[in-house]
Amino acid sequence: MGGLVGLAILCCIPVYVRTIITVLSPLAVDASGAAFVGRYRRWQASTLTGRVADTNTYSTTRTKASYGTIQTDHGSQRVITGVNTSTTRHDTLLLVDKAGQQHSITLTDFHLEVFKDQIVSVCWAVRGSKQVVIAVLNHSTQRLFTRKRDLYKIVHPHGLLLGFWLVGWLLITLVASIALGFLGYIAFCSYFCGY
Repeated sequence: MGGLVGLAILCCIPVYVRTIITVLSPLAVDASGAAFVGRYRRWQASTLTGRVADTNTYSTTRTKASYGTIQTDHGSQRVITGVNTSTTRHDTLLLVDKAGQQHSITLTDFHLEVFKDQIVSVCWAVRGSKQVVIAVLNHSTQRLFTRKRDLYKIVHPHGLLLGFWLVGWLLITLVASIALGFLGYIAFCSYFCGY
């Protein structure tokens, strides 16, 4: 069993290395503010600053029902066994930059506190066709709004896969240790008890 735990720890070394690298190399931009540095250097930084001409906030709600079957005297019936509801908030900003051009930006789940005629900067990271909004700074109130989930897309782009890797190896180790323990019990009983 100790060998299987050791094997699981060895197989999880990529997860440990990735975590150490992330801690030692934080997300940072260069002096010009146009690109990220270090291991994130393939990402470009873009910023749009402007006066808020208009704002619009709305929510969308998604409801998903799960169904099951119950047996009754009249046969089987399909019934709702659970309901899952999620609400997403959308903030649309109409920004006017220094040149007088208007830009419409819609942000999801940032929960912004931005009002008309305030000065706002929207920062996002770009890598190929990927664009991830990472921060919104309200210069008028000196408030910064971010979403950790968006930052994780840059810092841990394969975080979910690494999590599945770790959980998968732990489950394999658990099943194998239970199986070996059961086989050891059978061997013990057959040797000493004569079964």
